[in-house]
Amino acid sequence: MTQPLTVYVVDDHPVVRAGLRALLADQPDINVVGEQSTAVAAIAELATLLPAVVITDIHLPDRSGVEVCRAAKLLLRAPRVILLSAFWNEPLVAEAFAAGADGYLLKHAERFDIVNAVRAVARGEKVVDPELLPSLLPRGATSPSRAAAARLTDRERQLLALIARGYTNPMIAQELYLSPHTVKEYVSRVLEKVGASNRTELIVRAMESGLIDIAQAPASGGGSIPPIGG
Repeated sequence: MTQPLTVYVVDDHPVVRAGLRALLADQPDINVVGEQSTAVAAIAELATLLPAVVITDIHLPDRSGVEVCRAAKLLLRAPRVILLSAFWNEPLVAEAFAAGADGYLLKHAERFDIVNAVRAVARGEKVVDPELLPSLLPRGATSPSRAAAARLTDRERQLLALIARGYTNPMIAQELYLSPHTVKEYVSRVLEKVGASNRTELIVRAMESGLIDIAQAPASGGGSIPPIGG
């Protein structure tokens, strides 16, 4: 029998913690192993509990959730970390991902799908609220045109779909029965055609332009939380 995913919750609002615990505890494959209201207390417990996923509010009474993320990523068995925020803040988004965050979600009731987000980051994917996608693009960047999309071959579209699911080059090679060298060349061509400098930018641009169907993304659970390649 597969062991359930262990999750740890950090939020200074008791009602929010109770809500998250209730939502996650209702899932047979998820087990909430602990919770705290402050960053310092959470960091002290994480080294002992070693959860697979940490969900933390970005704003805590003593320190930032980003600091919880940094501390968690230093553990020998570093967990995946999802940061939550009540509002959009571009500098915090950049700081969060620079600290190693695996997800950043806004607390929108209509699309706040934390269950699928937990499962997605546990698979090695990254999740981000669609509202934050433009902030991940470099300043002045634009989405690829339909002409750029038309230049992608069927094989390149296959490759793009796998990158969006978090596949590494060796995994893509195995999936498509290609050599690692060939995969590397394909990735370079797709980056060039879409006008992206790295995989994250590639997926952001592809989602914004419709090259990747957000509604069919593995972690979305209805199109709300698309995964992006890390």
